[in-house]
Amino acid sequence: MLPSRPMWDAYLCLLTAVLVWASSYFVMQVALVSFTPLALTALRLLLSTAFMGAYARCAGVPLAVRRGDVWPLLGLGFLLNTAFQVCLNFALAFTTPAHASLAVGFMPIFAAVGARLLLHERVTPRRALAILMAFAGVALVIVPGGGAGKAPHPILGDLLALGVAASWALGSVLTKPFLSRYSPLQFTVLTLAGGAALGVPPTIVSLARTEWGSVAKTSWLALLYLSFLSMGVCWLLWNRAIARLEVSQVAIFSNMPPVITLLLATVLTGERPTVALLAGGAMVVAGAFLTQRT
Repeated sequence: MLPSRPMWDAYLCLLTAVLVWASSYFVMQVALVSFTPLALTALRLLLSTAFMGAYARCAGVPLAVRRGDVWPLLGLGFLLNTAFQVCLNFALAFTTPAHASLAVGFMPIFAAVGARLLLHERVTPRRALAILMAFAGVALVIVPGGGAGKAPHPILGDLLALGVAASWALGSVLTKPFLSRYSPLQFTVLTLAGGAALGVPPTIVSLARTEWGSVAKTSWLALLYLSFLSMGVCWLLWNRAIARLEVSQVAIFSNMPPVITLLLATVLTGERPTVALLAGGAMVVAGAFLTQRT
């Protein structure tokens, strides 16, 4: 039996988000040419909060917060946006996008464990196997050509990427209860604002030291893309999916961006796809499909 229309809408949200995030690893490196990791995090938080807040106001969506939710939403904003972005930006400054993608591939595993412990979601043996298969697919795609190359500090970068996976997973798990009393748009704006409130003040020095006159045009474009689309719109799409599906079902889609990135690169360069790329991509897609069915 086919899922109801809202379920298909949730999958469309997820696929759109992962397609955008697939390019974000490389777009971030363009932005980091002109901005430090801390400055980039602060600017993304400020711009995405302003953009999504304006969108909510135009849509007539109220942004009132229940008294008991103020501190939890601030904490979630810091975890989902500030900690997540700082770890990701520094990870990409220290290691390669391939290594970072592989480490972030642990996110569905962390999320499944967290959802089982905190939300009591049932993780069947078949679903656990599907999640592990998807991760193995990511490894199969990344490892053959995923050397650290000239990365300055690959071990530190990989550890920070694991921090990305952990913060993303825990944040996704803790998001679920709030989406029963806030709409995805409300929750997205409130957590972005929380992340900005806690994350921007410590970056004032980094922002002040930015040489604004020498920022490359490509870095400005990368900043806009990362702020409005990658952070603002895609977090909204991700939250819409979490509101309708189980966390472990949503989390598995985080394994798709590195595979999509390499597939797109193969198409654009005209190179023939490798057996490892095709096999790993098939494993990731199959793992995501099986996770929805178990």
